[in-house]
Amino acid sequence: MILRNGKVYISHTREDEGRYASLVAKLTQKQIDCWSTLSPEDSDSQLSKKTQEEIVGRDVFLRICTPAAARSVRMQLEAWTFGATQALDAQNGTPNQHIRIDLVMDTAYTPEPAQPTYLTIDAITRPMNDWLVVLYREMGRMQATQEMTRGTMTIIVAVCVILAFLLVLALLAFFVLFQGTGFFT
Repeated sequence: MILRNGKVYISHTREDEGRYASLVAKLTQKQIDCWSTLSPEDSDSQLSKKTQEEIVGRDVFLRICTPAAARSVRMQLEAWTFGATQALDAQNGTPNQHIRIDLVMDTAYTPEPAQPTYLTIDAITRPMNDWLVVLYREMGRMQATQEMTRGTMTIIVAVCVILAFLLVLALLAFFVLFQGTGFFT
């Protein structure tokens, strides 16, 4: 598995900002550096230098895929900028160092065949915790696991209590066996 820098650029439209707020909160909890700021200098014809630097400096390019995203020229510019970074990776012999992940958040979204993606995640029908585990793993920085259920936690606690009880019994047996032998004097 490739070790990535744990930094994510989230490509989105202004219309879709409410759709991914909980995602940013979850990523931030895992100390994943997210950039999702729309710079006032960005337009449909040109990205600001800061936006370009953020795209290039992050190993994961996460697209919030909705019908508004499919119409967004600025998001296409962001994807092309990221694609140039991926082309440099291929030339340098490190393909898939920078990956593009499409997070489909609307059933009306139609994928764009001209812009290939490393991974497409269906966030519509899959529960968030399920696709977050996939996302963390692909970021290469986090090794996320699914949360333990209450039943699993109960079993673990019960096993620990039984083992502690057996350890105490073994110590008592040890003291009883060696009490009259002068072992402790």
